[in-house]
Order: sequence, then structure tokens, then C-alpha cells
Amino acid sequence: MEETTHSPDSSSPSKDVAPGEHSLPHADPHTARAPTLTHHNLHTLNPPHFVNSIATGAHYAGALSPPAHEHNAHGEHGHRSQSMTGNDPAMLELYKDVLQDIEDLFCARLSPELFQRRWSQNCEYEDPLTKAHGYLECAAQFFGLAKLCSSSKRISCRVVSATLKPNKLVLAQTQEYTIRLFGTKKTVASFVLVTLDEDYKITKMVDQWDGNELPTRWGALYLRRFAAVLIRWFVTVPKSTSNS
Repeated sequence: MEETTHSPDSSSPSKDVAPGEHSLPHADPHTARAPTLTHHNLHTLNPPHFVNSIATGAHYAGALSPPAHEHNAHGEHGHRSQSMTGNDPAMLELYKDVLQDIEDLFCARLSPELFQRRWSQNCEYEDPLTKAHGYLECAAQFFGLAKLCSSSKRISCRVVSATLKPNKLVLAQTQEYTIRLFGTKKTVASFVLVTLDEDYKITKMVDQWDGNELPTRWGALYLRRFAAVLIRWFVTVPKSTSNS
């Protein structure tokens, strides 16, 4: 009996496609899909590919909505959230003062007026070591950092995303700290997730070192709260000379 062979062609798919699915073209298995950033409640981002991308300068806007042609605060769609990539000129201009204040915070260029201008009274601040609640506790974390470090220098910073309604920023930054007591330098790459109110005052800031989830298990959450309170006890927050 003569054996018949069939050569594959474009009209004969190699695999069955289930209902509701779409066949995809062949792709290089070594080519990774670009990571995306999803806006939820400012929880952790997926770190492995994301952190490694900082050095390459890659942009991750796959999950961001396209920018609107106009920002109509009172129009038919004025209530809808707007998401833009961090390199959008209009968005960067809108957040220019906020971004400058955030840089001053991490570079220890501190003043009572900066905190009064940029932080809300019921704000929150979190990093792997502390979990601060309220204006005074949050301010104490940064004034304490200025006492611990003789210098804090920004190596790089990129706006990963910026949104309106809700007002949120995600920054990828690398900071170099010089420890005052030993003179040693420590470089920290992190994602800074910032939530702001309608007056562009910070209501929550989360500093995720290396993009990792903040520790909460095995009593870590309570230790971070205790550390924030302890710093508040030992660090004096200067009062503003303004009565406003």
C-alpha cells in the first residue's frame, strides 16, 4: 500500500484552536513579552524583568490607557480616569512641582515648608523598614534619614506612569546613600508609588526596594510600625515658620 504524506500549508493549521481562542503567529521562544504595569491599589509590581529594565531605559506602558487629546475636567468624560506614559510632556508639566518635591525628599533637601506644602495630615509612608502613619511620623522618616546619611544623591529617575483621577505616580529611581558613621555608600534601586489627593498632596508613598513586596509576615509588619514610632520619638520634626 502506498503511503501518503501531507505537507503543512497555511490552510491547514498545525493545532486545533478551541472556540473563543485565536491562533497566534509563531514567535521566537527567546523573545520575552514586554512587562505591563497594572493600576490597582498601589501594591507590589512584578520585579524581575521590571527592575532589570531600569538600566536599559525600556518603557512599560502596555497596560496604560492612551492619552486623551484634551483634559476636560467638566465635560462629559471629565469624571473618567486618565492614564499617560511618564514621558508625556503635558503630564510631566502637570506633575513638575510634585516631582521636584519628591526629589528633594529623597536627596535630603528638607524643610518644614516642603512637608506642609506636599504632605496631607493623614498621610502614610512605607518602605521595607518602616510603616509610618500621619504627618509627623512620615516627616520623621525623612529627617531621620538626613541624620543617618551624610549625603543622598539621585543616580537616576524615570516616571513609569502618571494618572489623573486618581492622581498617582510610579517612579523608578536609583539613589546613592552615604552612611554618616562609617562613610560607606549604599545604592538602592526602587519603585516609588505615590498617591495624591485633589490638591496634589501626598496621601500615601510606598518605597519598594528592588521592586519587592514589603515584608508583613512573621511579625515584620509590627516591627515596621514599631520602627516608625521609635523614629518619631527620637527625631525632631522642625516646625514651619509659616502660620498657614
